[in-house]
Amino acid sequence: MIGSAENRVVAVPLIGDGFIAALSDLVEVLLALEGTDPADGQVPLSALLVDGSGLRALNRLAGALVPTQTTRGPRLLDHRSRALPPVVFVEVLTSDLQLLGHLVQALGLAHLRGAPRVESLLAEIASVSWARPSTTADLIAAFARLHGLLDLAWTDDTAALFEELQAAGAGCAIVELRPDTEECYRRLSRRLSGMWGARSPHQQICGGDVGEEYR
Repeated sequence: MIGSAENRVVAVPLIGDGFIAALSDLVEVLLALEGTDPADGQVPLSALLVDGSGLRALNRLAGALVPTQTTRGPRLLDHRSRALPPVVFVEVLTSDLQLLGHLVQALGLAHLRGAPRVESLLAEIASVSWARPSTTADLIAAFARLHGLLDLAWTDDTAALFEELQAAGAGCAIVELRPDTEECYRRLSRRLSGMWGARSPHQQICGGDVGEEYR
């Protein structure tokens, strides 16, 4: 895996509003819970949900991740010069990614235990979310998919794509993938779209070719 004990490089596909919405919704949850007494209410809450540490980690993650959905990296082409949905690599703090996982777990546990404060808050946010999840369980599932996507295991396919993009250089506007790297890209896209679940441009390539802005 590329990175270090302190930092981790993650592959981020183009997903768009759903990806940004999941980040935004989770930030809203933590903003509303910040400063709450963990023992307030019928069910104790994890300190991670109320002490501000999770919110700071999310803000750092958002700073690295949101641009991947609003400003595309190098334009990727297959070996026949047809457009492919972007995948970009960003570096995040390993501790922030781990904390994201703990936050999702803590919210899921509070939901399962029926914590009144969390339940009412999740229902409120679900009703106004960009992604329009229908239930609080759907909202928590979106948070879990977000973490799973970022925490996807690094494989030889991931490394091959990363190395070709690195070799092209940071200022390169167009990268035409070699046939072998294109196959790595397609396998990685299948894993990314499978983890996200909701529709994304990468789902369109799982069964074949794309082009024309991913059809």
